[in-house]
Amino acid sequence: MNNLKKFGIESLSYSSLTSFHYNRANWILEKLLKYKFPYSPSAIRGFAVEKAVEQFYIHDKSPLQCALDYYDKKIEEEAEQYGFDNDEDELKYTKSVKKERGVIEKIVAPTLMKLEEQLQKPSLLTTQKKIECEIAGLKFTGYIDFHFYSMDTDIIVDLKTANQKTSVKHSHQMQQSIYWYATKMNPALLYTYPTGTYYKKLSNMQNYFKMVEEMAIAMDRFLGMVESTQEIIALTKPDFDHWSWNSQTKDARKEVFGI
Repeated sequence: MNNLKKFGIESLSYSSLTSFHYNRANWILEKLLKYKFPYSPSAIRGFAVEKAVEQFYIHDKSPLQCALDYYDKKIEEEAEQYGFDNDEDELKYTKSVKKERGVIEKIVAPTLMKLEEQLQKPSLLTTQKKIECEIAGLKFTGYIDFHFYSMDTDIIVDLKTANQKTSVKHSHQMQQSIYWYATKMNPALLYTYPTGTYYKKLSNMQNYFKMVEEMAIAMDRFLGMVESTQEIIALTKPDFDHWSWNSQTKDARKEVFGI
């Protein structure tokens, strides 16, 4: 049964599914009440590096300069939506903008080198390819970062940027299991950070997909037991120490949850 439509939700993404389970207060703000929040500098960093890969393989332009130009323009656009409560919050944001720009300068070249090394001069077929599928009776949509053709094989690669070394996360593999299910293509993750890169071909997608399916079923059952957005709000107790609460989201939180 699909109880999403009862709340005006046409489809799910993996991020909205996990937000519902692990940060429901934020899910309420964004998906039910339609609050819009600006992208953080770290998120824009990721978009910029994706743009560099696209420029390198499709447009044959300077990838680093394209990434920096994109970053600067996007930061300027998003900054107009920020409202800082005090000088300290604004200073933190300014430092973050500078820091993430520096990360881009360090990781673009290693990212491209790792792709060339692992895929051996691949052809980039599409970027941000939209996928749609049905899981447990619920419609899911997503966007695949890169679809490459390499060594007579189609492969989808999801790029994860960071400002420090990281390991392969279960949540990322669960996300990729949706793309695997929708496309039947082999997925891989590419982690890139200032001190290195890590490329991982993924396996056991069936097991990760089963976890996604179970989460979707649980979400649908919960929504089937409530009648209104206000009831969901009443049943939700926000984690006020969660990293997602910042100067941009706390005003909305106060409006809805009173704290």
